Amino acid sequence: MTTPAGPPNDATRPPSGFQVRAEPQELTLEKFTAGATVFDLPIRGYGSKLVDAMKEIYQISWDFWPATIWVDQILVNATPAAGAHPPQNVTTDVSVFGLGFRPAVPVNLKWNNAFGFPGASVPLPDATPDSHGRFGLVLHHTTIPKPAKDWYWEYMNQLVLVAQQRRPDGFIEFEDDFRAVPGHVLWKWIP
Repeated sequence: MTTPAGPPNDATRPPSGFQVRAEPQELTLEKFTAGATVFDLPIRGYGSKLVDAMKEIYQISWDFWPATIWVDQILVNATPAAGAHPPQNVTTDVSVFGLGFRPAVPVNLKWNNAFGFPGASVPLPDATPDSHGRFGLVLHHTTIPKPAKDWYWEYMNQLVLVAQQRRPDGFIEFEDDFRAVPGHVLWKWIP
């Protein structure tokens, strides 16, 4: 496995043109159970009793769940940009969900393994869990060019979404990460 070098010593700010913003997204029961299966069959195929049971599970107190974060969906959008190389602007929308965090206390989010950014990390807007300890965000990113030879595809070197919730004394009380997010979230591929 190749272990990439970190950013150059003089990398003290994000690459030019990079931006990220967040938009709240509700973690509904439908989104919570969207990928859930029982014996490889979708939950909705098991009738109303199982759906009712899932509703009860969904309402369980926040402290029942371990701190959990996941990426639900990544959308990549390319729009024409005459004269650019490649000739388009690329943006990404990343749907992120979390549960098992203390309600109303901000959760700090960041991308790690962001080689080419200062400290190989990209701070993201904070998420604030609801009264059930859940949150949802759509992260809107502009992407920046990165030559194909500089992309890392090994599992441990792809992007990692990190969520940390701190106590007032600064101690990290809850933490989770979601690994192997493809680099398309931050970069557009150039030859």
